[in-house]
Amino acid sequence: MSAEKSGRRRGSALIASLMVVLVVAGLGVAMVQVHSAVTRKQVRAIDTKRAFYVAEAGLSEAFMALSYGKSGIVADEDVPARFGDGVYWVEATELADGTVALISNGLCGSGRFSLAVVVATEVSPMTELGAFSGRTLTVHEGCVVDGYDSSLGTYAEQLPPGEGDMGGGARIHSNSDVVLFGDRPGSAATVQGDVHPGPDGQALMGSAVLVTGSTAPVESAAPLPAIEVPQLESHGDLLIDDPDRPLVLARQEVAYDRLTIAAGATARLDGPLILRVAELIAQPGSTLVLDTVAGPITVICTDSIALHEGSKVSCPGQDPTSLALLIDAHEPEQGDGDGAGGDGQPVRIEASGDFYGFLYAPHATLVLPASLRFFGALAADRVVLASGARVSIDRARATARTGLEHLPELVAWHIVSLPDTPLVKLRLDPLGQLALQGITPLETSLAHKERNINIKYFDTTGILRLFTGAEADFDWSAVGVLVAVDWS
Repeated sequence: MSAEKSGRRRGSALIASLMVVLVVAGLGVAMVQVHSAVTRKQVRAIDTKRAFYVAEAGLSEAFMALSYGKSGIVADEDVPARFGDGVYWVEATELADGTVALISNGLCGSGRFSLAVVVATEVSPMTELGAFSGRTLTVHEGCVVDGYDSSLGTYAEQLPPGEGDMGGGARIHSNSDVVLFGDRPGSAATVQGDVHPGPDGQALMGSAVLVTGSTAPVESAAPLPAIEVPQLESHGDLLIDDPDRPLVLARQEVAYDRLTIAAGATARLDGPLILRVAELIAQPGSTLVLDTVAGPITVICTDSIALHEGSKVSCPGQDPTSLALLIDAHEPEQGDGDGAGGDGQPVRIEASGDFYGFLYAPHATLVLPASLRFFGALAADRVVLASGARVSIDRARATARTGLEHLPELVAWHIVSLPDTPLVKLRLDPLGQLALQGITPLETSLAHKERNINIKYFDTTGILRLFTGAEADFDWSAVGVLVAVDWS
């Protein structure tokens, strides 16, 4: 009896021990599963963050591609580009307003992320503002500012029929106040468009001034970007003084210390041309011809410019998007010498005629006279539109290259839905999945869709040439003046 009881007790103890072991084992399994789930969640979170960085790298690559004139398309979902331990591809779509939408898809481990940005590809930070002043912008009596779009035709072709001789869409901006004079009807300043003072500025208008658009201040001030001054060897001073032998500069990059056009003489600048000059002087009775029919012209004045009263400016090409007159001169300190401009001012524009282009003087005062009919865009540290001045802002200048430092402009950024593709949905390491399919991801430098480059240029001897082929096969040292670059 005693042995039987003892056996039962031992059996109960064994069963109890087994139950404890089973319970502990079950708890261990549960803990392992919980730990594995937490680990998987952490790994997924880390991989998602890494995929986010891969997608951002793709956007950066596409953004810089746009700045070089490429489409922004990088690789594709079938053969993506490799970045670190992940892969990406970027899709680019041109929108109706001319901006470009970039969608970058990044994959890393089990992580997936898609980002999108909208980019304005060739916005000039100054010319899109129309007439811009870093300080107070002054519009005197009798001045008329209107607008047009040179990409749609000439100014005359865009005038509203039967509605006078003014177009719409003018733009005036300032980082400070905008002052418009005129208390007498018929002689007051007129702006057929918008007038935007700075964030803390006001539009101060005479009682008879007419502004047809908005006068709301802007939210933030706009910086005056630096001028890109080319490093060219100067040929010293150049005097043009023979009325029977006009100077012609064309199809080159050239620099002078002082270029003077004497009375009765003519200087003709034919594009494509880049001219850097320390001082540019047009004396009374002289003529300056800026012809962009064959190509663009950029003139950079580093010290001063003086287009004296009685001189004449002519622009036969009538294309404001192809001409830029950039003046890197600084206002003198009180008591400094006169300089080329006279009266201590480095910028003196008193010529007559028609000017089609972009005028820019980020460190000086720019006074636009009534004698010079102006089409295009202008910006300066301080802008003054003299009494009777006539200015037509060209909206097409907003997307023209200007010789100013700028990159494509970011308009919007947001997260988008993941694409519905097998590589994305499997949530497996993309590098391993591609290897199983025999696919090797592309190096970033080889992932852009553009393979060939089309280059139009004048060589160092002045001959116009065309090149189509791989960029690696092109000899850039043979370029005298670059006319156009297109990728295909």
